[in-house]
Amino acid sequence: MVCCMADKYGWCKDIKETIKGPDGKDYCIFHAPADSKSPNDLERETNNIIENTSNLINLSGSIFNCPIRFEIQNNKSLHISNSTFLYRLEIVDSNTDRIIAHNSKFKTINIFNSIVNLFQISKTKLEQIFATESTFKYVTISDINKEEETKHNFVEFVLSNIYTFSYFNSKTNLSIVSCTIDKSLYVNDICSNFLQIYSCTINGYAVLNKIETNKITISNTIPINNLEISNTNLSIFPLNGSPIENITFTLCEWPKHKDRITTKDSISIIELIHKKQTYSTLTKKEYTEILSTNEDIFRRLKKKARLDNNELLASDWHYGEKFMLEKRLWTEAPALTWLTLWLYRQISDYGESPAKALWVLLSFLSLFPLTFSLFTCDYTFPIDSGDIRTLTNNMLNYIPFASKAPDSSKLYPLRYLEIFWQTVITIQAAITGFAFRNKFRR
Repeated sequence: MVCCMADKYGWCKDIKETIKGPDGKDYCIFHAPADSKSPNDLERETNNIIENTSNLINLSGSIFNCPIRFEIQNNKSLHISNSTFLYRLEIVDSNTDRIIAHNSKFKTINIFNSIVNLFQISKTKLEQIFATESTFKYVTISDINKEEETKHNFVEFVLSNIYTFSYFNSKTNLSIVSCTIDKSLYVNDICSNFLQIYSCTINGYAVLNKIETNKITISNTIPINNLEISNTNLSIFPLNGSPIENITFTLCEWPKHKDRITTKDSISIIELIHKKQTYSTLTKKEYTEILSTNEDIFRRLKKKARLDNNELLASDWHYGEKFMLEKRLWTEAPALTWLTLWLYRQISDYGESPAKALWVLLSFLSLFPLTFSLFTCDYTFPIDSGDIRTLTNNMLNYIPFASKAPDSSKLYPLRYLEIFWQTVITIQAAITGFAFRNKFRR
């Protein structure tokens, strides 16, 4: 007799021994209902298929009612689509060309110490996947449990020590797309060209540790209650679209620009600004949209840093936020509004650099009063002690609380300049004090 599923799957048509199912139909041992076959016989026949197949191991549509362990060598391919694994599936010490599983049901997949050219799993129900100490060329995990309605679906992904290299040692991609992960996601020690977590539902913890890749993208992935990224260079991680408020960064390396920590998103626009190439590269609308997006990212990072009591990081995020705002105001706001923020950066880095604010204050107290005095006092060359005394007394007129009562014989415009400069010094002194307060508070 021939298996009744032979017309659908084809590969089992040469299996002569069949089992009578509860419905009266004849099945091969692979497609027979779970209660109609011996687990030992199924395991034995599975090993025979693996050993006697030279290229493609096709077990699609099978129902496995026992734990299954595959050891596949000689770069064979494994197709297990439309299959049901009632117990764990182990792929151990294997060297395979591809593993394909679509529309299947799994409890646990454990891939250990194996080399896989292509690992593709989609539209599948799965509780756990562990991939450790294995090498992959292409990995795509998508639509896992997407249609699952039950609330008791505990899913755990553990991807550890994964190295996705092509034959030419160029790193390739790892994607986790449209998955429902109700327990946790662990991605540890991954080396790939691109790591993408897109349109997933992760209700437990998500941990990304030691990620070596050219780019990480986490977007449209909600809700994430706790996402930790650790020991990773964040110059590869764009934050736009990511759940910033729920991410904890631990021992990570942020990109820098001129000794200030910044983000992957802002580096390119900052470099264009400093090279004065913005309008030659972007339209005004594109430019302002990029500035607005980065301003929002910095604002959210600053808020999170302060909630985490990380004031040093909050200082850099505050600077980034105000820098983006300043550049945006140049294109959108009245000139005076932009000028105020521009001056604030020049004299104190938006209140975040006490050293800069102090040097500006000292110059306001000495260099500028001296310059004003040289142009407004009567003296002759060579300057004698009397001229120095005159210049010094005149300089004091520009410094708050340092001069005597104003000379009524002075011209009014000059007196207005003295009052104006005393006001400037007072404001700069307040900004310097504010900058030092920020420094010590952090």
